[in-house]
Amino acid sequence: MSKLVSIITPCFNSEKFISETILSIKNQTYQNWELIIVDDCSTDKSVAIINEYIKEIFNVTDISRWCSRKTITENVLNPERTNEQKILDAIGEDTLVIDVGSTKLPICDAIANHMKRRNFMATHPIAGTEFSGPSAAIKDLFQDKTNIICEVEKTTFKLQEKALELFKSMGMRIRYMDPKSHDKHISYVSHLSHISAFMLGKTVVEKEKDELSSTEHVPVAEEVDDGK
Repeated sequence: MSKLVSIITPCFNSEKFISETILSIKNQTYQNWELIIVDDCSTDKSVAIINEYIKEIFNVTDISRWCSRKTITENVLNPERTNEQKILDAIGEDTLVIDVGSTKLPICDAIANHMKRRNFMATHPIAGTEFSGPSAAIKDLFQDKTNIICEVEKTTFKLQEKALELFKSMGMRIRYMDPKSHDKHISYVSHLSHISAFMLGKTVVEKEKDELSSTEHVPVAEEVDDGK
């Protein structure tokens, strides 16, 4: 019997992409899997689309081909718990949750005392583009890229080994930092440049508005008939 693979997919207003995401998982040759979709209070049709797929999957003729599909939504679980905590609540002992967001301290603090903290790894792969969705996928995206891991000692060793094997198979360089230092350094080298670019753009827009406003109030000399 092949091992159960848990696939965790975050979702927020993803109606354009969620169908493609679900189908890409459903059409895999490996069939012993469960899909946990974490919806963060979507206001579009994401949840409705997800529920339709759940009904479709459960209605397949050979139900033994499919594992249980779970949808975690904000309106049916305790809203005081973070998504990270809810995910850890749902997973099995052999599942490792790998967070790949660009801020680490708040997430690490949120799950610090969770009974399955050992099943969580906080990482930040320094890779990606400004585009999103399955169509923006890039082959070999992580090749020769740096992956920062925080609090690796809090992840159980056997799951650490599996994660490191995965990262190395993708050609990634591994670096270790504590969450606070990570967030501070990333804010300097990454987020600060975005803020600077945004403020520069805003300044240019405001300058253009000022210039346009000043030209609207320039008096226009009237043509004078001198009688000739």
